[in-house]
Amino acid sequence: MQRSCLQRRHPYAIDIHSLRRANSHARSPRKLCTAQIALQSARQAWRKAQDLFAFFFPQGYCGGPAK
Repeated sequence: MQRSCLQRRHPYAIDIHSLRRANSHARSPRKLCTAQIALQSARQAWRKAQDLFAFFFPQGYCGGPAK
């Protein structure tokens, strides 16, 4: 008599397939739409550019190139 694969497994073996199924069910749907994500990343890039400009020019903008 042969035992089934399920009975031959180690009692503490982890079932990868059930973990993957549980992970896919546990994921929450994305709450932000793509336009909101793009707007947020554009704002972040603008703030970084402002910080970089303030780092290189601490006195601020003092006029154009014709000075």
